[in-house]
Amino acid sequence: MNVGSDIMPRATPFAILVAVLMTSCGLEETLTKVDTAVQTFHNELDAGSYDQIYEAAHEGFRSAGTEAESAKFLGAIHEKLGNVKQARYSFFRAQRNAK
Repeated sequence: MNVGSDIMPRATPFAILVAVLMTSCGLEETLTKVDTAVQTFHNELDAGSYDQIYEAAHEGFRSAGTEAESAKFLGAIHEKLGNVKQARYSFFRAQRNAK
């Protein structure tokens, strides 16, 4: 499995989830949900709980590979990047068009 080439297809379901959450409820509520989901993901990644990440993932993520392939992928990322030290929004822009 080539880890580098798999990042974008696997990141897409997460981006879709964020977009859906942003349009389905208020911005503050959305950011709280996203922050909670990101914290949970980082905790599970740091703990090596790749099976929990896979089980909680969107169907699009799970359909991209088996649980074992996903664990290998997530393990490679975690090994390369290490434990999460800090997570914060680096850029966020919301625009509403009233019609």
